[in-house]
Amino acid sequence: MKRNGSVLGLVFLFFLLSCTLAFAGGYEIYEHGARAIGMAGAYTAIAEGPSAVFYNPAGITDNAGLQIGLGTALIKPMGSFTSASGVKTDQESQLYTPSHLYATYQINEKLTAGFGFFTPFGLGTEWPEDWSGKYAAVKTELQTFYLNPTIAYQATPRLSLAVGFDYIISTVELGSKIPVMNPLPPYQLLGETDLKLTGAGDAMSFNAGLLFKASEEVQLGLSYRHSADIEYDGDVEFTAPAPFAALFPSGGGGAEMHMPSVLAAGISYMPMEKWTFAADVNWFGWSGADSIAITFETPFGNPAAPTKASALIQDYKDTFILRLGAEYQFSDVLALRAGYGYDQSPLQDEHLSATLPGANRNNVALGMGYTLGNMDIDLAYFVVLFAERTSENAEPAYAGLLNGDYDTTAHIFNVSVGYRF
Repeated sequence: MKRNGSVLGLVFLFFLLSCTLAFAGGYEIYEHGARAIGMAGAYTAIAEGPSAVFYNPAGITDNAGLQIGLGTALIKPMGSFTSASGVKTDQESQLYTPSHLYATYQINEKLTAGFGFFTPFGLGTEWPEDWSGKYAAVKTELQTFYLNPTIAYQATPRLSLAVGFDYIISTVELGSKIPVMNPLPPYQLLGETDLKLTGAGDAMSFNAGLLFKASEEVQLGLSYRHSADIEYDGDVEFTAPAPFAALFPSGGGGAEMHMPSVLAAGISYMPMEKWTFAADVNWFGWSGADSIAITFETPFGNPAAPTKASALIQDYKDTFILRLGAEYQFSDVLALRAGYGYDQSPLQDEHLSATLPGANRNNVALGMGYTLGNMDIDLAYFVVLFAERTSENAEPAYAGLLNGDYDTTAHIFNVSVGYRF
């Protein structure tokens, strides 16, 4: 890029954007039913109650009459960054509340209709505005809302099939700072520019499910949700010091983001009346998120070579999640649950960033359910323990600020209430 004597190095802005729009990778949200989450999400081959719309819609054929379910998760992430020089910075306190709503209705002995509202991808991070990595990220937030009507068919007494339609609404927000540098030696910092990106988009996709009762003790389940490419339209807002404001005009912008395909396979085993054990393997097709094309309606930067678009590399890899769960029916009205999951991160080392620092995760879950007449109340606690991960991919000029260790933990409380009419 050509630069004159008063213009910053905008290459760093491109590094910033390549981080900020890559954050969905490490933050799939699977907490859309407290019974399932009490078993660490190992629910594909159980698929009972209204939350089966999300976990495996083929299971709703066992839902008699009209049933509804609703609930929310309280997600409390806690993270810190320790730079190569030993300076530790904690993330700002945040609380996310992805919620879910389901309804199923048995049309006849063969057909059952269902509807779900949930948010399977999202979350974000917020760092202090004056932290050492402020040029990489200050605030990042993604939300995706899925509206999912589905229909399930009891093909045989042992086999149920389902297919559904996904309408997806998504919003994205990014806030960060950009260094304004003198491009000539000694490369002094002349000031900072605030950047805020906001956008919204929608897309359509589909999902399907299968549930097979191999015996009185064993069930097998498959669930698939297809990928979606969401096109965002939004605004790019710069707040620059007066000497540089003309170089950063605010305007519109656009981007496209890939949401992965998700395939879940599960088995449940009930060796005795009170015990149920389950195991799931989830595959996430993140490798479709190779890059993001960003366009700017209002060019900015060096007037001799203004920036109009950028191709950003993500290079995600496909991942697997292993989930194990158990449920003990303590009494007619009380069930106790526990589970464990191992979750791979799709983010490769060279693309690790402060936006959402991904890492492999160990998940531990505890839960309970209480039945009160036609009402089911389920509670779950889920702790996500991220492996410590080191970033060594910063631009050379900023290596001392952005290279270091990320340490993250998340605590999740989930509550769901279901009612059978």
